[in-house]
Amino acid sequence: MSASSPDDPSSGGIDTALPPMALLATLQTAWTVKGAIGERRAGRDPAAQQPAEDARAYLVEAARELTRLHMQLLMAKVQATRRPPGDGPARDDGSAQDGGPAGTDCAEPDSAAGAPEEASARRVAAVRRFDVLMKLRRTGRLLHGAHQRLMSLYPAVSGELVEEARRCQGALAELSEGSNVAGDPFGEPMALFLQRLLSFAAWLEREV
Repeated sequence: MSASSPDDPSSGGIDTALPPMALLATLQTAWTVKGAIGERRAGRDPAAQQPAEDARAYLVEAARELTRLHMQLLMAKVQATRRPPGDGPARDDGSAQDGGPAGTDCAEPDSAAGAPEEASARRVAAVRRFDVLMKLRRTGRLLHGAHQRLMSLYPAVSGELVEEARRCQGALAELSEGSNVAGDPFGEPMALFLQRLLSFAAWLEREV
């Protein structure tokens, strides 16, 4: 059996996109680990109580970054729901596009021509899902760091804000653990999470 080609409809060309995406995920993880090791070597334990000035500086930047991530994820959702140019509604009468009856040879050229387009669409969808997963991973790290710094500042910050940071982490965990991101990363659960994320980022920026 021959290996599937990038334009093979059965693979959707996804095989060609997987190695770069896997490499990017590995590099991102390595960069995160490197940063954590550097913090500890410098004598800064992220889980320990932090000076108020350092905690506030982190939270200010985290609020801005969370707002940027919210906008990027929202734009990804909008782009994913747009119909590609020239992609008209599917016909359900069983006839070919030139008006010929279904099942005749006249339908074969259209089917063959559509295969590369379908493969390209699946490849784009796979890359978009990967991009969403990477952004959500970054969001999770920021929420975790924000929760730690808020606990360092408490009671100088409200307990409600500290609790909201924890709830946002829980909402993201539920979103990631379910089938929402893997199956449909742009569905209603994602929309609800993005609303909550933006509200938390704005609250964090106001209070800190």
